[in-house]
Amino acid sequence: TIGGEARQERLKDPTVNAAGSADQMHYAGFVQDEIALGDSWELVVGGRLDHHQEFGWHASPRAYLLHHFSDALTFKAGIGTGFKAPTLEQLSPDYAAIAGGGRFTIVGNPDLKPEINRSVEAGLEYREGIWSARAMVFQNDLKNLIQTLCVLRCGGAPGATWTYRNVG
Repeated sequence: TIGGEARQERLKDPTVNAAGSADQMHYAGFVQDEIALGDSWELVVGGRLDHHQEFGWHASPRAYLLHHFSDALTFKAGIGTGFKAPTLEQLSPDYAAIAGGGRFTIVGNPDLKPEINRSVEAGLEYREGIWSARAMVFQNDLKNLIQTLCVLRCGGAPGATWTYRNVG
């Protein structure tokens, strides 16, 4: 499997900057292959390569191993990484959006970093006729989660100011 993505974000708003508009580009390509390793084993390998106008290049590899005990029962285990860049609204320092039914304003933050994650999982899947069941254990380590946080007049009254921040 092979594919690609080209995404342009445009923001036209008088609060975004002096020009009243901004844009950014994000390109990505991905590839995945399923490799049979005998009659009951499969290896799925792939990756995604992102290029973001603000953050440059980022590679996100992944690998998954499957063992078919029978037509109905399969063991799955895998590891992968991910990348998610902040949106133009989240990054624009002068951008302000009224939210919460007019109760607060959200402003952009140019110091945001992209979210990066690494996930590991393993489990079993059973499928027989119309019945199926799956049990998985996983760990997802996320760095630089983008979250909104109140920074001014946070007592709950109208007029509060929120912004985007990276959290651990």
